[in-house]
Amino acid sequence: MNYHTLHKSHQSFDLIVTFLLLGTGLITMLLMFIHPMAAIVLFWIGLLIAFWITGLAVAAFGARQVRIAEAIISTEPLKTFLVGLAMIFIPILVFVLLAITIIGLPLAFAFLFFVWPLFAMLGYIVAAIWIGDWVLRAANRPPAERPYLAVSVGLLLSGLLGIIPFVSGIISIFGLGSVTIAAWRTFVRHSPPTSQQPLPTAAAQ
Repeated sequence: MNYHTLHKSHQSFDLIVTFLLLGTGLITMLLMFIHPMAAIVLFWIGLLIAFWITGLAVAAFGARQVRIAEAIISTEPLKTFLVGLAMIFIPILVFVLLAITIIGLPLAFAFLFFVWPLFAMLGYIVAAIWIGDWVLRAANRPPAERPYLAVSVGLLLSGLLGIIPFVSGIISIFGLGSVTIAAWRTFVRHSPPTSQQPLPTAAAQ
């Protein structure tokens, strides 16, 4: 699959999710005046479908990165949780620091309302895939190259478990932590090494 095909596929998924969210939002607003409970149920169904479509896109185009993030959850659970917990508060601090200057204000809004929500969404999906893979392994299903089934199983279970208070938050924290650690390690790995110049030695007397 070449770059142009991949780029068009990403655009198609983005359009589908966007129209789905907009359509669900409009219908939800209409139902709020008719039956508030039906509006809430419809909103959560639409949100689950949007996450499911996004999860399938992640499984299709980022399976290797998903496996790396899943391994981080499995092998470094405490570190993953702490990093995810910190990532709840760090964006607010970064927003305040960037918003101090006029030049940094657009970056602050882009970070708080685009970059961080994107990380949070990807994190939740990764954690849900981890749950789906865990259930499939327990059922003696070998892991697939691309975790399409794990996406469906994991998001369904995550949605059901989300009825219990704080469970959705814990899932999101683990996912956000794993995505952050994976992104940081990728950044460090591809950063150019800093060349260290030898210290000048004193001339021999």
